[in-house]
Amino acid sequence: KEIEPGEAVEKLRKIVKQEEGESNTSYKDRLTAIFNIIEPDCGLLRRGSDNRISFTHLTFQEFLAGKHILNEDLGYESFIKKPWWKETLLLYLGYLNIEHKTKSHRIIKSIFEAAGRDKDKSEITYLWLLACRALSEFQESNRLEDVVNLARGKLYSLIESGADIKIRFEAGEIVGKLGDSRIRRDNMIKVEAGEFIRGSEDIDDEEKPVRKIYLDAYMIGKYPVTNEEYMKFVD
Repeated sequence: KEIEPGEAVEKLRKIVKQEEGESNTSYKDRLTAIFNIIEPDCGLLRRGSDNRISFTHLTFQEFLAGKHILNEDLGYESFIKKPWWKETLLLYLGYLNIEHKTKSHRIIKSIFEAAGRDKDKSEITYLWLLACRALSEFQESNRLEDVVNLARGKLYSLIESGADIKIRFEAGEIVGKLGDSRIRRDNMIKVEAGEFIRGSEDIDDEEKPVRKIYLDAYMIGKYPVTNEEYMKFVD
C-alpha cells in the first residue's frame, strides 16, 4: 500500500534504462529527478507526513492490481474469499471480459463452484454475490446467457431466503442489473377489499388524523415500476 521514496525511484529502472557511458551516480540522479517531476504532478500519488508514497485513492491501486493479475496471468483463486480484494477482483474480471469473454465467464462459474464446495453459509453468500456482481458489471452484450441464468438462480434463492435484509437488498439490486425475469406484463396482484389504516399523528403531516377507511378490491404492481412500463405511460 505504501513505498519509500527510494524504493519508488528504483522502480523506474524497469522503464528508464541507463545510457551508455552514464555513471551509476548520474543514472541514479537522473532517476530521482524524473521521479521528482512525476510524483507531484501525475495526480496518482501522494507523499505522507512520514515521507512514504501511496496512491491518492485506493481505486487506483485496486485497478492497477487487477490489471497486474491479468497481465502477469496470476492466480486469482487465493483472493476470492478475502473481502479486501473484492474491488480488485471486480476490476480484474471486468477488464478481462473486454478481451476474453469466454475466460471471464469461466471464472464466474469457477467462483460459483468454489461456493458449492464451501460449508460456511456466509462464505457461500459472499462468493455468490461476488460472482453475480462481477457479471452484472460486464457490458450486457458481453454476457453469456447461460451464466446470467445461473446467477439469477443464486440471487433469487438469496432474495427468498431468511438472509439479512442487506444481503437480500444487494441481491435484488444486482438482479435488477442482470434483468429480473420475474418482472412480466402481468405482475399485478389483487388486494382484497377491506378496512385499512390511513393517516398519521405527525404534527407536520397533512394526512392526520389516523383513521380506518374502507377500500374496494384493487390491483397493484408487485414490483416497482420498470422503465418499460413507464415508457408506456409516456407514450
